[in-house]
Amino acid sequence: MLTITQNAAQAMETIFASAPEVPDSAGMRISRDTASDGQPAFRLAVVEAPEQSDEVVEAENVSVFIEDG
Repeated sequence: MLTITQNAAQAMETIFASAPEVPDSAGMRISRDTASDGQPAFRLAVVEAPEQSDEVVEAENVSVFIEDG
């Protein structure tokens, strides 16, 4: 479960405002990645829409897309 706080939502809105041509459907996607040292890591990215299998969390007027798995 993910909770989006008001501070987190404000930070995401600032990021979205600075990204060129971000549609209203855009959100922050959290996915798995691998760090340069080979350790597990997370990747955050502004994306136009969720992937089909993503879990979508909406709160405080922002969306977060979480990679399934």
